[in-house]
Amino acid sequence: LFFFFQAEDGIRDSVASRGLGDVYKRQVSTQSTWDLQTMVEKQTLVWLDCDMEYDDAMETILCAYNPKIKLLGISTVHGVVTAERSATYAIQVLELAAIEGVDVVIGATEGVCRPPRAWEEFHGTSAIDWAGLPPPTGKQTPLKTNAILHMFNTIMAQKDKKVTLVGTAQYTNLALLLKCFPEVKPHIEQIVVMGGCYGIGNVTATSEFNVDGDPEAAKIIFNCGLKVVMIPLDVTSKIVVTDDIIKEMKDWKTEFGEYCIKLLTFFKTVYSREATNVHDPLTIAYLIEPDMIKTDFMYVEVECGSTCCDGHTNCDVKHRSKKPKNVHVALDVDAKQFWKLLMDSLVKANEKWKTLHKQSSNY
Repeated sequence: LFFFFQAEDGIRDSVASRGLGDVYKRQVSTQSTWDLQTMVEKQTLVWLDCDMEYDDAMETILCAYNPKIKLLGISTVHGVVTAERSATYAIQVLELAAIEGVDVVIGATEGVCRPPRAWEEFHGTSAIDWAGLPPPTGKQTPLKTNAILHMFNTIMAQKDKKVTLVGTAQYTNLALLLKCFPEVKPHIEQIVVMGGCYGIGNVTATSEFNVDGDPEAAKIIFNCGLKVVMIPLDVTSKIVVTDDIIKEMKDWKTEFGEYCIKLLTFFKTVYSREATNVHDPLTIAYLIEPDMIKTDFMYVEVECGSTCCDGHTNCDVKHRSKKPKNVHVALDVDAKQFWKLLMDSLVKANEKWKTLHKQSSNY
């Protein structure tokens, strides 16, 4: 009997700490404590490594508000902006969505073998700044510790449960983790990254942003011997923010909804693009519903010294190479199912916003 109530309290605390208190209350009426305990035990443990932009924000909310995922922490890395600035953005997103209990740590400021680049010249204005997210309250600040060591300690602290690494920026932190602490490998379930392409790139004709920024890091990840899933630009570009999505958010009539709209219309508004693609959340969507994304196991080689296609992910889609297969590459996605999944988490976050801010639907 003691264990029964102890388990119930632990589950309630775990769920509530990530802004899911209301969800717990709804579920507890239809599920037994043992069902909830099983759900928590089956959660995928995720460490998120990112450069916190508009799609990383969506990814973070999806992590925190889906009961199948437990977000252990966030490390930032050089990417669209500096790792330091990205950490500030991460805290802004966590506070906006009322996500608690998730540490943020500042990671690598340059590549494994390459100096940092002025990525602002490529990307321009930050979506987080443009959307006008509330500034950090000061209640949470980035941890003042070495990011790689903190990642290692967090993973090892999970004991018998393995952790999935998710990378949605340059893979520098992930590569350094594997190189500095090779003993961590048995404790990693898989590595899921957004990046690379087997078609046309978005930095050069053949390279995608995340891999192009640190191809040596990508090479380390793809050849690490663990299960690696690569969700390339070719697939993420199929996820388009539609007018129907924006309309649904407008119908919420909340400040939270307005912030989401600004984040998701950033590229369309600022750069006069036809639409905005949402790239990074596909990594988490794959973990929640793997069947949503079609993948194929193949050999992938990262170009690290080419004068014409540096940073290209050479994917053996036709299986013509005799070299060992090393990466599960995404080839297609069910976009409709993806949006259903993401919107479900955004709706939960919006409800949490209304509860905390006591905001009516008359905003």
